[in-house]
Amino acid sequence: MQLQHLRQERRVVRGPRSGRRGLHLVHDREPDGRGPHHRRALHARAPLHAQRSVQVRVTGVARGPALGVLEIATIARGVVVADAALKRAPAVLLSSRAVSAGKHLVLLEGGVAEVEEAMAAGARTAGDLLLDRVTLPAADDQVWPMLGAPVAPPDWAGDHGAEAVAILETRTVCAAIAAADAACKAADVTVRDVRFAVDLAGKAYFTLTGTLDAIEASADAARHAAADRLVGAELIAQPAPELRGRLFR
Repeated sequence: MQLQHLRQERRVVRGPRSGRRGLHLVHDREPDGRGPHHRRALHARAPLHAQRSVQVRVTGVARGPALGVLEIATIARGVVVADAALKRAPAVLLSSRAVSAGKHLVLLEGGVAEVEEAMAAGARTAGDLLLDRVTLPAADDQVWPMLGAPVAPPDWAGDHGAEAVAILETRTVCAAIAAADAACKAADVTVRDVRFAVDLAGKAYFTLTGTLDAIEASADAARHAAADRLVGAELIAQPAPELRGRLFR
C-alpha cells in the first residue's frame, strides 16, 4: 500500500498488547527490500483506551518533496481541473479554493513524478483558462507555511538579523510562490508577510527580512523567477521605527 499524505488518518482499535507503555504502535504491510509482506512500522501512536476506537495520525511519510500550483481563470473550471489532476496521479490535494478576481487555485504535493503528471493533466484540462502554473520539485521549507496565506507574522522588531526588508508583488499567486522559493534558496532570509489574491484583485505579495546583502541577493533571485509577472520589488535598507517589526498595521 502506498502512503500518500502526511496527515492521512485511520481508525485503529486497541489490540491486546502495546509496543510501548501507554501507546499503540500502528504497522502496515508495505513492500520493501526485505520482502513484500514485511511489517513496517509507521510510528503512528495514540493513547490506549479499552474497547475504544481512536483517530490516529500517520507520521511515517515526509512532506512533499514536490509542490505544484495551478491558477485558473474561473472557479467552475478550477474544480474540474482539481478532479482531473487527482484522477491522473496519486498526488495529495493541499487546497482547491476560489480567490479574488474570480480565480481558482489548486495546490498539490507529493513525489516529483506524481506531481508533474498531475500538473500536466490539470493544465490540459484548464486549457486556455490556465492563467499560471508552477512546479517546485524541492520547495524550500519556508514556502510550505506560505500556502496558508494570508500570513501575518509576529512582531520582529527585536530580530537583530532583520536589518533590511524586501517587498515583492506579483500578478499571480504562482509567480509569488516561485519568487519566494528562489529568494529563500538564494540567501539567508526570512519570509514575513504573505497575501495571496484575496482582496488584491488577484495579485499577491510577500515580504522578506535579513541583512542588506542577503536581501539584495534574494530580491534579485525573486525578480528573475517572477520575470514578466512581477509588479514591483522594493527594498528598504533600514525600516523606520514605526514600520520595523510590522510593515502592515
